Amino acid sequence: MPNVMLPENQITKKRTPRLQRVATSTLNQFRLTDRDIEILYAVYTHRALTTNQIGTLLFPSAGGEVRSEVSSRCRRRLQYLYHHGYLHRAELLKSLHDGSRPFVYLLDRQSIPILVQKYKLSADEVNWRPHHNRIGSLFLNHLIACNDFRIAVEVAVQKDEYELAQWIDESTLRRQRRKEKIDITTPSGIRRQITLIPDGYFQINANGYCYPHFLEVDMGTETVMGSDFGRKDFARKLLGYKAYYESGRYTASYDSTAMRVLIVTNSVRRLINLMKAAEMTKSSSFCMFAVFDDVMVADTVVSSPIWRTDTEGRVCLVTDANLV
Repeated sequence: MPNVMLPENQITKKRTPRLQRVATSTLNQFRLTDRDIEILYAVYTHRALTTNQIGTLLFPSAGGEVRSEVSSRCRRRLQYLYHHGYLHRAELLKSLHDGSRPFVYLLDRQSIPILVQKYKLSADEVNWRPHHNRIGSLFLNHLIACNDFRIAVEVAVQKDEYELAQWIDESTLRRQRRKEKIDITTPSGIRRQITLIPDGYFQINANGYCYPHFLEVDMGTETVMGSDFGRKDFARKLLGYKAYYESGRYTASYDSTAMRVLIVTNSVRRLINLMKAAEMTKSSSFCMFAVFDDVMVADTVVSSPIWRTDTEGRVCLVTDANLV
C-alpha cells in the first residue's frame, strides 16, 4: 500500500490534556507509515493494547527488548494516531498508589478504511462500532492481562523459532460457544449445566508436535471454590473443562486428543489455592500453573521452566509436560 500524506500532529511544547484531542487547526503534515498501519492492525487483533505492549510487539531492539529511545518513538507515533482519530485512547485504572495511569489504545473511526484496504478485510470482519470503546475497568484490566500473556507467547515463539499456529481470543470463543451447555457433576453428586468460555485458545507447533492450550487468566477476584459449586467459582470452571474433555466434545471441536489448560495468576499464594482446587476436582492432569511475575521476566514463556504441575514441579510448555 503506498504511503499517503495525511495531516500530522506537531506536538507543541504546551502540554496537551491526556484524554482530549488537539484542534485540527493546530496540526501540520505527517506521513502514515507502514509501521503505523501495523500498529492499527495489532490493536485490531488484540482489541486493546497499552503503550508498552505496542512497543514490545513493534518497536523492539535487536535483542528483543524495548530501548528507551525506541519507546519514545512509539509514544510519538501513538500520539499522532490518537490526535488524528485513528486510535481511541483511555486510561488503565490502577491503584491510587501506582502513579500515573498507563494509556490504553483501541480502534477509532479513521482506522477502519485503512485496515479494510491494507488487509483485504470487510467492514463486517473489522466489526467496529463507537460503543466498543466503552469498556468497564474490570473487563479492561482483564483484557490487558490476557494480552500481556498473549504478547509474551507471540514474542517467545519468534525467539524460539516455533510457530503460533492459531490464537482465538475470548470474545470470539464467546460468540462461538455462548449457547453450548456442559453437564457437570460436583464432588457431592449434584448435577448442573454451565457455559464454559475460556480466556483464549492457541496452538504452538514445535519439534514436530502440536501443543494446544486453553488460557485462564485469574485476577484474584473470583472465588476459588464455593461450598456448593453453584456460583461462578474457579472450581466449577475446572469441572467444566474436565466434563468437556471426557464427553469427547473437545476432541470433536479441536481435532485433538491432547488438552492443556494454562492458568496464570497474580501470586504464589493464589496459585497454591488454585492447584488445590484442581486436585479437589480431579482436574490436575491437564492443568499447568504460573504466576505473572514469572511469565513477564522469563527468557521465554514457552521454553523456560516456569509452569507448575501436580507431580512434576516446574516444566516448560513445549518439552516436559505430559498431555492429557
